[in-house]
Amino acid sequence: MKNYVLFLISILCTSCLVSRMARPIITGRVLDYQGNPIEKCQVGEVFTDKKGYFRLPEKRYHEFTFIGFEAPPVYVSEEVKKEGYEPDAIVMMSRYGGGNRRGTLWPANDIYLKRIGEKITLKEVLDNTEREVIYTKEGQLMGFLCTDTRDIPSTSRVYDRLKMFNNIKEEAYQGKRKYYVATKMLFDKGELCFSEYLDDEMIRDTTYYGRYEFLSDSIVQIEMNHPEIKRKYRAEDFDKYFFSLKAIE
Repeated sequence: MKNYVLFLISILCTSCLVSRMARPIITGRVLDYQGNPIEKCQVGEVFTDKKGYFRLPEKRYHEFTFIGFEAPPVYVSEEVKKEGYEPDAIVMMSRYGGGNRRGTLWPANDIYLKRIGEKITLKEVLDNTEREVIYTKEGQLMGFLCTDTRDIPSTSRVYDRLKMFNNIKEEAYQGKRKYYVATKMLFDKGELCFSEYLDDEMIRDTTYYGRYEFLSDSIVQIEMNHPEIKRKYRAEDFDKYFFSLKAIE
């Protein structure tokens, strides 16, 4: 009996009741493809205001745990939807996020929803933007939002596009270099600026300049002093986050 009591005391001395984070405060904004705020869009259990902003409140719970044990992971999945628009979902994850303190905030950034059946042009998604790009011998030019700006929306649609882009990037550079470094292309009012790293350490780079012209809603002509990119392209797939162009012979 004495040993049993000592055992219980030892357990109580090495354990405690702690507050865990189930979901942080999540903030962001929902816009349409023209950059206009979408009011009364449902995000989780809340709705956006007149300017498209939302704020999901924090959720917490109490857990009886032992001293030294790792904090549990936090996985967030919240629907973003409004009638007449293609839905999306905020997706976030932190391996030890359950140990975060009260008041922790995760920004979801600007989330763009496309109207159902909406027709958009290549000009709308490319003009006056900067993209990470890759090109292939087969004449494909693909781009994704610049990941170093830290303002990429944390949604399932964006992550699916990013995964696709990274897979293509890996295939394009297979056996050519140690790191699969994407290059950057700035589309600026008809002017092009294309920076390409020449080494794995990302120290030396070459910058090419040129012009682009939209010949139709889905065809663009690129002129520049880069032999692999100076071509006419037809859009295979594109949205606010990703584009895939195929060279027209």
